[in-house]
Amino acid sequence: MAENSVRGTTEARRQECQSFCLKNSELFSLGSVHELEEVIMTFEEMLRDRIAKSPYASRERNTLKLVLGDLQQKAASGNVTDEVAHAIVKKIIKGNEETLGYLSQDDVRRGEHLDENEILSGLLPKYLTADQIRESLVAAGIDVKSIPNEGQATGKAMQHFKTNNSPVEGQTVKEVVRSMRIA
Repeated sequence: MAENSVRGTTEARRQECQSFCLKNSELFSLGSVHELEEVIMTFEEMLRDRIAKSPYASRERNTLKLVLGDLQQKAASGNVTDEVAHAIVKKIIKGNEETLGYLSQDDVRRGEHLDENEILSGLLPKYLTADQIRESLVAAGIDVKSIPNEGQATGKAMQHFKTNNSPVEGQTVKEVVRSMRIA
């Protein structure tokens, strides 16, 4: 069941890609349409690819299989987007960080959790930093101080980043907007 929803998502992405390429045919040749389809991978496909390439019984392989299991479990209840997959990875990282707080500095398991978090962090996109967010808002001419309330200001900022397909975390944007309104 989960595989069908993931396959449906993959097929939908391929159709979207092909449609885009056909609309912009002057930019793409038929050969590059197929190349572009191969480049577009779902998060699950990327995980499976990395699992296949990682050494048997390695920490990386086991960590990736853990994420894949959580992803498939979530996919059983419906389609899973990349954002949902990233949320799963963040949840595992947060759990490891909480566990690290309870472990002593010389505990062997501490290194295991740190290694696992490093592997998991590699699965997440590189988000803009708070300074980059602030610079982008200023460059775009978005005056968050003039907007009546903080929620609307954050919404306007998020709309700017979504329009530009900028990788940002909502919480970071909210904090930047709050600091810009105070300053």
